Amino acid sequence: MLRLLWPAGLIPVAIWLASLTLGADQAAASLMFSALLLALCAAVLAAPGSRLTGLGALWLAGALALFLVGLVHGWASTGAGEYASLIAGAGIFIAAQTAGRQPDRARALWTLILVLGAGLGLAAFIDFFIEPDTVFGHRRTFGFNRLSAPFLSANTAASFYGMIALMALADLLRALRKAGRIDARIQRLALPVSALLVCASCLLLSGSRAGVSLFMVAALLLLGWDRAAAWRQELGAKPEAEQVRRNRSRGWRRFVGPGLLIAAAILVFGVSGGLYIDRIEHRGLMVDNDARSVMFARYLDGVWLAPVFGAGLGGFQFINDFLATGDAGRVLTSQNAAHNVIFQWLLQTGLLGTSAALGVLLLTVSRLRQGLTRRRRQRLLLRTILIIAVFVFAHGMVDYALEIPALFWFFALMLGLGVGIADAGRSRQSASGLPAIAKPVGVAILLISAGASVYVGLDRNAAVRTASLTDSAFSAQYSDPNALSGSAIRLEAIGDRALRLDSPDFTLARAAFFASLERENRDGKVWAKAAYANYAIIPIIAGETEDALRRSYYLTPYAERGFIEWRLGFMATIWPGLPEDLRSAAEREARILPPRDAQEWRERVRAQAIDN
Repeated sequence: MLRLLWPAGLIPVAIWLASLTLGADQAAASLMFSALLLALCAAVLAAPGSRLTGLGALWLAGALALFLVGLVHGWASTGAGEYASLIAGAGIFIAAQTAGRQPDRARALWTLILVLGAGLGLAAFIDFFIEPDTVFGHRRTFGFNRLSAPFLSANTAASFYGMIALMALADLLRALRKAGRIDARIQRLALPVSALLVCASCLLLSGSRAGVSLFMVAALLLLGWDRAAAWRQELGAKPEAEQVRRNRSRGWRRFVGPGLLIAAAILVFGVSGGLYIDRIEHRGLMVDNDARSVMFARYLDGVWLAPVFGAGLGGFQFINDFLATGDAGRVLTSQNAAHNVIFQWLLQTGLLGTSAALGVLLLTVSRLRQGLTRRRRQRLLLRTILIIAVFVFAHGMVDYALEIPALFWFFALMLGLGVGIADAGRSRQSASGLPAIAKPVGVAILLISAGASVYVGLDRNAAVRTASLTDSAFSAQYSDPNALSGSAIRLEAIGDRALRLDSPDFTLARAAFFASLERENRDGKVWAKAAYANYAIIPIIAGETEDALRRSYYLTPYAERGFIEWRLGFMATIWPGLPEDLRSAAEREARILPPRDAQEWRERVRAQAIDN
């Protein structure tokens, strides 16, 4: 078993570890795990007997093309985590495809994924009942009383546990088909039954309306497809009369499997289905009256702001801030993703990138479908992976699970494994069609990407560490405002820390914020901070301060509650010197505050005007 899993088995283990860091959703974690996965994928591809196929090369070339577009437009640094995750996903697809071509290795990898997923589900189940408002010790800020571990979002957890539950259901169907002694059958059933019970329970406890509903549809499709395939096989076998008689005499056994599944479904739903039913009753199943309908309408308009190339990976927040105007302001300011994979990609990669990504996905699904018509072994695995692909993509139309790196990597792993199984038995030439140089080039690209991810990841970690430095250590490290370096995110962190000193260093903060804006000028929040630092040095509303404030309100008319309160507080302080257009922008921003807070701010503005 271990021999079959080396080294490809390390990839699902690494994804499992990434899931424990809230899905590697922070840039530093995403970059570091991307580097680890890229290195592991390079090792799998470099191993003797491995090869880079045309489809795998297409995945890798597409990811690199998007990165190069971002590099040309100056978006690569801001979206480094997303670009690294995407290239790592291509590497995972290639590595899983390589492993999947050997049936025994594919089965071993499948079992490992199931064991890891079920183990994570069991830990999440226990954690939820011990403390529902935390995720493995991390305090939640939303989605209370819904299981989301190991992710922050319960809907992301629904996608993950739905995939594992479908895998468990497939293994259960496979185990029920096999005859043998009762003890052997119980052993075969132990893993799939326990994994299905645990993960289906976690799915229901997530309370995800779309996730649970789509899973039930997917499970029924898998059951129906499997039964139809079995009946078709029996009809095609044309058994002798004696065999027909035996089949009829044992016909009652055909009802044992479905009966067990129905009993398990009733048990799981009875224990964990209350939250799902409650949310359906109170909020419905469709999105007509939901915040998503408001979001999707604004995002449809946002697509045409940059229809060809989009805003680049990592650029969603800038587009979202820009679109947060009027009645949509309250809804959009609390969003970190589009809750729709198509809109997310259209906004970030434009029509060009989205079309290319959908084309690659359709080619991948087509290869899986071809494998079903050609392969005679492991067809149930191929059916399950096809159903998983439909389930995840359908859920992605109303949620953002595929934006979470660990979930996206797991999805790429399943697709790659499926294509590998579909390709098993094909000749090397027909399966690849690429020159021999393609393999070393692919390995080199993966290793270079891993090195770049480590380099940028260290920069992001430095930004995180900056916030925890003591005043003396910070002042010693950043004593010269003219010697600042790093990414826009790191420079912003330096500016923020300079403002939090016991004696704020406004000169350093100003230099850091403007240096950050030289690298990324689409962030309205940094423009506001730059205006604040500049005003503290030269208390006049003119020149750089006025221009920075105007840019801040143009790019980010509204924002989350904490930033709004800070910016409005600054505007109230300098109210007498503000031009009329900036006063109007601040007054519009104050409207999305709770009525009492908005009234207090207006009284503060009036008091400031009277004092002056």
